[in-house]
Amino acid sequence: MNEIENYYNQLLTNVSLVTGLVNLLSVIIISFFYKYFNNPIRLFYYYLLARLFLEILTKIFIWSTAEHYAIFWKPILDYFQIYDTNFFNGIFYFTNFLFIGFFYRKIIANRFITSKLAVITIGLCIFQIANYFFIDGFQSYGTIGVTLSDIFLIILPCIYLYQMSNNPPNINLQKNSYFWISLALFIPHLLQMVITFTASDLHKTNFILFCKTHIFRNIILIFSQLLFLHAFSKAKYLKYI
Repeated sequence: MNEIENYYNQLLTNVSLVTGLVNLLSVIIISFFYKYFNNPIRLFYYYLLARLFLEILTKIFIWSTAEHYAIFWKPILDYFQIYDTNFFNGIFYFTNFLFIGFFYRKIIANRFITSKLAVITIGLCIFQIANYFFIDGFQSYGTIGVTLSDIFLIILPCIYLYQMSNNPPNINLQKNSYFWISLALFIPHLLQMVITFTASDLHKTNFILFCKTHIFRNIILIFSQLLFLHAFSKAKYLKYI
């Protein structure tokens, strides 16, 4: 790595740390609105907690391997052929399918869609387990799990936003938590779709552009986390929908 590449690599690391801190703080603040949560918004809150737990677990794993690699982790990681933190990714995708699928099943009004959505959600969860062990595997980044996850988290918000445009709820858009959650899911996963198919090549051919792309992605994730915070702050108005 040359000096410029080192600079952007360190900048990406710092921005990633800020993203994690914003995520932690936003979930803590969101917890203060818990008394206003209805069943769907409570389910989404548990989704945020699950993702936060996995992110903290990833950070603990990175710290632990740095501190105790030779005396503890090396034989385990060598046996399973694990050389990075990509094995956490499949668990994140499973979490996306499980929580987001049932969240939208609760707020989408079309009964035909909701009946099919339960089957699709369970099917994707089962497939992701198989994908984790036998297709993409857990030793590499893979493409199937992340692609299905991104498509799932793009389509479901679009369905709700389409429903909302045809049958506007009884409250102001600014107070509709489901709208802000859908927007906060749609934007980063649309971007993630592009990154998924370019990240590997960029890392090899243009590392600086790779870093810039992921810095931008982290900025979008911070923005999305703030949208989640705004959505939960309006939870008290959900009883009017």
